[in-house]
Amino acid sequence: MKKVSIVIPVYNEKNTIHSILEVVEKSFVFDLEKEIILVDDCSTDGARDILLKLKNTGKYKIYFQEKNCGKGSTLRLGFGHASGDYIIIQDADLEYDPAEYKELLTPLVEGKADVVYGSRFTGDKPHRVLFFWHYLGNKFLTMFSNIFTNLNLTDMETCYKVFTRSALQKVLPDLTANRFGIEPEITALVAKNKLRLFEVGISYSGRTYDEGKKINWKDGVSAVYTIVWSKIRFTDFFKDKYKMWLFVLLIFLSIFSIVVLHPDIRGDGVSYVQTMEVIKTGVVPSDFVPNRIITTYGGMRLVMLLNTIFHNIKISWIFMNMFMYVVAGMFFYSLSKKIFKHSVVSFLITLFLVTNYAIIIFGLNYLMDMGGWMFYIVSLYVTYKYLDSEEEKWLWISAVLIGIGGLFKEYSFMGYIPLFGSIIFLYWKDYIKILNKVFWTGFIAFGPMVIMNVYSYVAYDYTYLSWFGVQGITYVYKSRIIEYTKALGSLYNFGWFIFLGGLYYFVKELKNIRKNKNVLFVSFVILSALPVVLWGAITQRVLFIGIPATVLISGLYIEKINKKWYIIAPILTLYIICTYFMDSYILGHISLGL
Repeated sequence: MKKVSIVIPVYNEKNTIHSILEVVEKSFVFDLEKEIILVDDCSTDGARDILLKLKNTGKYKIYFQEKNCGKGSTLRLGFGHASGDYIIIQDADLEYDPAEYKELLTPLVEGKADVVYGSRFTGDKPHRVLFFWHYLGNKFLTMFSNIFTNLNLTDMETCYKVFTRSALQKVLPDLTANRFGIEPEITALVAKNKLRLFEVGISYSGRTYDEGKKINWKDGVSAVYTIVWSKIRFTDFFKDKYKMWLFVLLIFLSIFSIVVLHPDIRGDGVSYVQTMEVIKTGVVPSDFVPNRIITTYGGMRLVMLLNTIFHNIKISWIFMNMFMYVVAGMFFYSLSKKIFKHSVVSFLITLFLVTNYAIIIFGLNYLMDMGGWMFYIVSLYVTYKYLDSEEEKWLWISAVLIGIGGLFKEYSFMGYIPLFGSIIFLYWKDYIKILNKVFWTGFIAFGPMVIMNVYSYVAYDYTYLSWFGVQGITYVYKSRIIEYTKALGSLYNFGWFIFLGGLYYFVKELKNIRKNKNVLFVSFVILSALPVVLWGAITQRVLFIGIPATVLISGLYIEKINKKWYIIAPILTLYIICTYFMDSYILGHISLGL
C-alpha cells in the first residue's frame, strides 16, 4: 500500500496543534496510508510539552530540535524521516486547509507531475483579506524567483509543496536554508532538476501578527539573497571563468576603492541625510527642498531599511552602493557576452565600465547615483533579451526595473528608450500593438515617479519640473561644448583611443542595422544617452549614462584585436590610474574648472 508523509514544522503553536492534527487525520488522500511527522523547533509556549505527550501515543513520528533553527531546518529533519511515496508540507497554524490534499495529490497520483504547489493567487477559493504589503511582497518575490528560475509560478512562497519521493530525493541533498529561505531554495532546485511542476488553486486563511504570524521583512530580504545565491549554486553561473574572476574583482575593487578613497558625506550627500531625517521624523526644516524625495525616494528608503540591520547609516549606505556596483558589473558582462559572444572581449570592456572615473568616485560614495545606473544597466540586459527572443515576459520585467530604478535616480528612465525602440522594431506597422505596449510599459515605467510627484506636490507644492527649472539658473557655462569636452575627456580619458577604433567599425556596420539586432540594440543604447544634454549640469556623474554605449562601441575594436589583447592592457592600465588619481592629482593640476 502506498503512503503519503505529511511533514508539519511546529514552533509555538500550542493553540492549534490538536486542531491541525484533527483535520489532517480526517483529510482525504485517496487510498494512501498516512504518515504524520511533526518536528518541533524548540517551542517555548508549551507546544513542546504537548508533542511529548503525543509522542507517547505512537500515532505520530515526532522529533525535537534542541535549539530554534527555523522552518527550513525543521523541514530538512522531517524530510529525512519521511518514508512515504508522496510528501506534503503542512504548516501547524491552520492557514492552509488539509481538506485540499485531494486536489494537491491528484496530478502526482495520475503521474502528470513530480511536484505540486498550492497557489493562493489562482482559482476561486476563499481567501482571508489581510495585508496589502504582504501580498505585494509575495508577488515580488515570486516574480524575482521566476526571473532566476525561468518558471511561471504565481505563488513561490506557498506552504503547500507536495513531492513524489523520487523528486524529493533529488532536491533534499542540496537544501541548506534554515529559515523561510527554504521556499525559494526548493523552487530553485525544482527548476535545476527540471521536475514537472504543477500549481493548484487553494484557499487561504492568513493570520495577523497578534494571532501568531512570524514571517517579517527580514525574511523577505533573506529570500532575495537565497534566490540570487541559488542561481549561483545551482546553475552554470560561474562555469564561465571570466565571469567568476569578474565577480571576485568587483568585490575587490569596491572594497579597495572605499579604503583608498575614503568617501565621506558631503555635497549632495548632506541633502540626502537631511531628507532621510525628514522621512523618518516628519519634521520639515524651513530650508528643506524636497527634490530628493521625488528623485531618490527608493534609494533612501533602502538605506534606512539596511540601517535597521547595520545600525550605522554610513555602513548601510556604502553597502547598498557596493552591492549595486557588483550587480551592475555582472549584468553588463552578461549583456556584452550576448552581443559579442566572446568572454575575453566582454571581460575587457566590462573592466572599462567598472573602473570608470564616475562609477568609482561617485558610485562608491555617499550618493544615490549608483542605484539609477544599476537599474539602467540591468534594464538594458533585459531589454536585449526581449529584442533577441521576443518573449513578452522580458518586456514587462524591463518596464518594472525601469519603474523601480526611477525611484533610485532618474538615470533609470533612459532605459525606456531601448525598450521603446525594441517595441517599434518588433511590431513595425502593427500600430495597435505598438500603442498598447507603449502605453502599458510606459505606465509601469513612469507610474511610480508620477505618484511621487503627486505626493510631493500635495505635501510640499513641489514637483520634478520645479527642480528641473532650477538647473538652468544654477549651472551657467560660457560654452557648453567646451564643458562637455572637458567632462567627457576626464570621464573616459585613455578609453577614447579605443572608442575611435570601435566607432569606425560601428559606422561600417550601420548599413546592416535592420538585419543585425546587435547593431540595432547598440544604436538604441546610444540614443538612450542623448537626453542628458537637456540637463542643466554638465558633470561626469550626469554624463556617465553614456558610458555603457561608449564601452559597447569600444568593444567592437577590442573584438577585432582580441588575440592581441596586450595592445589593450597598457591603455586599460593608464585608464585605471587616471580614475584613481583624477581628483587628487590630475584635475587639480590641469584646472578643468569642473
